[in-house]
Amino acid sequence: MPYTNFGNPKEESGTARLFAQKAIRSIIEVQPKINSLSDLLMLLEVLGYTNKMSKKNGFESLIDLATYVYKIIDVYEFPNYDDDEDFIKQSLVEVPSTIRRVTEGLGIMFPWLGSLVVLMLTGVSLWMIFGLPLEYATALITGAFLGLGITEG
Repeated sequence: MPYTNFGNPKEESGTARLFAQKAIRSIIEVQPKINSLSDLLMLLEVLGYTNKMSKKNGFESLIDLATYVYKIIDVYEFPNYDDDEDFIKQSLVEVPSTIRRVTEGLGIMFPWLGSLVVLMLTGVSLWMIFGLPLEYATALITGAFLGLGITEG
């Protein structure tokens, strides 16, 4: 049988989608995690799905049904947790406090703010310090690069 439809129902009908959703629920009951399309096809055959059933419900073949199901089955899969509380804790993302966000922001901005302060106070840019002695220029540029490296910014 030629594989031509690439996992899409012949006509996008509610019957085809409903059939696919029922197949997904049946598969998830047997095997919560699906690793490959071949595993999925094997499970469909074990559960009694046939080419005839697939054609009757809007798919060209069982392979088309399996391909369609494989594209959307991850929505129905759920992680293996013993407790609902573990699942909820894993799903939630903690928002950092305002103090932590402001501190991180200032830490990232500090090298550039320091450069601007030095420019405003002394009139010398850290990147154009030709008039300073070599020791001062080296210290200033080293400090700027250390600040950029430490704050990752």
